[in-house]
This record gives sequence, structure tokens and C-alpha cells, in this order.
Amino acid sequence: MKRAFVILLFGMIVLYAREGYDTWFSANHIKERITGILSDIAKEVTAIPLQSANGKPMEKVRDIKKDRNELFLISEDILYHYNKDGRFVCQVTDPGSIKVAGYLVNPAKSELIVLGNVDDIFYYTYEGELIETKKLVSNLPDRRILSMALHNNRILSMEENTYVHPDTQEVWVEKELVTYDTSFQKIESHKLAFADLGRTQYLLTLSQPQLCIDPDTGQLLVYNSPKDHEYLLQDTLRLASSLKQNKKIIDEERIPVVPIRPLGRFWFSSSSNPEDETMNFTFCYDRQTQAHKKLKDGFADDFYETGTVANLQAMDLYSQTFCFTQSGEGTKKAFPDNYHSGNAVVFIVKMKEA
Repeated sequence: MKRAFVILLFGMIVLYAREGYDTWFSANHIKERITGILSDIAKEVTAIPLQSANGKPMEKVRDIKKDRNELFLISEDILYHYNKDGRFVCQVTDPGSIKVAGYLVNPAKSELIVLGNVDDIFYYTYEGELIETKKLVSNLPDRRILSMALHNNRILSMEENTYVHPDTQEVWVEKELVTYDTSFQKIESHKLAFADLGRTQYLLTLSQPQLCIDPDTGQLLVYNSPKDHEYLLQDTLRLASSLKQNKKIIDEERIPVVPIRPLGRFWFSSSSNPEDETMNFTFCYDRQTQAHKKLKDGFADDFYETGTVANLQAMDLYSQTFCFTQSGEGTKKAFPDNYHSGNAVVFIVKMKEA
């Protein structure tokens, strides 16, 4: 019995040592590139030059969402509706009544679910008509919504919630994925925890989490851009190996947080900080060629020659469509009308597939 145990233990050591060696070997023998163009990852890029909204230039826009031929975006905390050609349709929210913190597009009802004013939820038609207002009911003393997404007619809200023990009055904070129906009635919640990547990580570093789904496995993940970029290739190879072998990267009761977004062929991670450009980076691993890129300034736009793309934003949970915006000098050559009017251009990027 003792001999069999020793043999089994030795076998396990060899197995884990081999897995560690394979990851190390792969990480040190994959081609690295420090330059990249957008056509390396994109099969198609569509430009949408925006019009002014009620005579107001749309220079800085964010949180861009799409439903068929309808385009929605936020500028200066106001939600706007455009069509697929960039024509202004309407201003959805009134800045005197609401400062938009976030919103969801519900194609099933052609309505917009808008979050703002602490716990106030507003429901609008696409044409900007207010349908109803309700409170996000909670018995928690403090709640901070980090991001939201709509999936299978359910609202998925990543939250930082504060709890108080009823007996000891002990206070603690949990980062959770909370599921609601579209009326914001709570269905269930799951804690977030970093996936096992073979090194120490801290959930406290979670800053701007984004929900995503691995298109290969259907695994629900939370992507969070890391601060320690030097581990990204190692993390990518380990995570890809675990998902491929259907290994548990975290227990079933929690949602795994990962530093890389699985896109199918490409695995992607990026960060853009206008206040500190030394923090900017773009990392992209190509599973087909087994090459990876580490780009300080992002991908060069070889479709419209607008400059470099520092921060691609996913537009769907499966990360098959991304977007970015350019304004000012970057639009001067290809979009002179927008350059002179001060309006941004929105670019919709469809990723290459395996």
C-alpha cells in the first residue's frame, strides 16, 4: 500500500511538473510582435460619422450600443439615439432630470433601461418617451454597480455590495454578479473570484469588470484589465489549457474573473488611461498562428488611417463585435466634415474568426 501511494504521488508530481514546463516552454517560444495593424484582427470595419445633436457637436462619446439599425451612445452623461448612418434621431434623457450612469438596450421590447440618480431606474422607448420610473429595491446599506449586461432576457449586474451581520454588526464587502429580470426583480447572485492562474491575485484590484462568454465553452466569465501586464501570455496559455480540458478554474458557486478576454481565435486584453499614458497597453494572442502582440499605442488603423486604436470596446458578450471612436485630428483625412464640425466618428469592428 505504501509503495502504491509513493508511485501515485510521484506520478502526480511528474504530471504537474510537465504541465508547468509546457506552459513555461510555450510562453518562451511564442513569437512576440510589438507593432500591429487593425486588419490583423478585423475582417471588417464600418465607419459611422456622427451628426451634431440639436446643434451640439458630439466630440466625446462612450458606452456605444447597437440594435440592428439603431445606435445608442452617451455624451456628457446624456443618452442619445442615432441611426446606422450616424443621423441624429433624438436625445433620450434630460440632463436636468437624470445623469446617466449606464444603460441597457432591450431589443425584445425596443426599450432602453437607464440607470442613474443612485437607485433610480428609467425605462424609455427608442424615441425617448419615458415609460416608467422605479427604485432598485435593496436592503443593503451600500451598493455600487460596476457594470451591467443583458443576456437571455436577464439583467446581469456586477456589483460591490456591503453587508452587515445582524448579530455582530460586522461589516464586509462582496463583489457579486447579481441576476435580475427586466423589471429589476432579483433572481439570484454569485460571488466573483479570480480564476486559478498559478499565482497570487487579489479581487480587491477589480476596477472595471466586463462580463463576457467564452465562445468555445459557453463559460460565463468576468474580464478585468490587469495591472501586471508581464504575466498576460503566461495567464493566457494556462487559462486556455484549463478551458480546453474542461478543468475547473474556480468552484461552481462563483464566477471566475480573468485578465484576458476570450474571443474565439483571438484572446485580448487592453487598457487606456488618458491621464497616464505609461499605463496604456494592448495585448493580443492569436490562437491560430500562436503569435502574440504587446502594443503600447494600440493597433494602427489601416482601414481609414485615423491613427492608432488604443482601446477597443466589446459590443456583445461573445466579443465578436467591437467599437472605437476617433475625433479631431484623426478624422481630418478620411472625414473632413466631421473634423470641421467637431463630431466624432464611430467605428464598428467585426473580428476575424478561426
